[in-house]
Amino acid sequence: MMMPIIARHALLHALPKNGVGAEIGVWQGAFSADLLRVAKPRRLHLIDPWRVGSGDKSAAWYGSSTKTQADMDAIHDRVRQKFAAQIREERVLIDRRPSGEALMSLASASLDWVYIDGDHTHEATLADLQTAMQKVRPGGLISGDDYGDRGRDWFRNGVTLALHEFLHETKGRTWLTFLMDGQFAIQNGAQ
Repeated sequence: MMMPIIARHALLHALPKNGVGAEIGVWQGAFSADLLRVAKPRRLHLIDPWRVGSGDKSAAWYGSSTKTQADMDAIHDRVRQKFAAQIREERVLIDRRPSGEALMSLASASLDWVYIDGDHTHEATLADLQTAMQKVRPGGLISGDDYGDRGRDWFRNGVTLALHEFLHETKGRTWLTFLMDGQFAIQNGAQ
């Protein structure tokens, strides 16, 4: 069970230092703290709507079978408190909108990297990858979590399917540079 921690640690060290990054899917902010500590971004966009999921997402960590909207609001408040100093310094910016809306509000090629760990469905992950491609500078990294069948039925291998489709549609403009125990990183070669 140590491999996911090792893979995430290795990916953290592969992210460009002192850049501008975004994390899609913040949850309670544990990995956000790791991103700040290891990648040392000069600015980090934390993107998460902190909304309760329903339907197919009801069994997810943020699903209606496990959380209420009041729970999600409290988690958001704790994340804001956790990063209060960095928010005051404008090193951390919290965007409580769906990832597509939040990413689209950023300037093209304004990010050095993005880490995708939000809505794990095929459609949502593919949309995050496609939008990230526009927002990550050439040579920057588009990375994420939960590649492969990891036994979580609610997202039905959506990350893997979306990543394969994205790599196919961007062939020659992206390169898979890291793949280890569910973690992935793609270099944006678009010019």
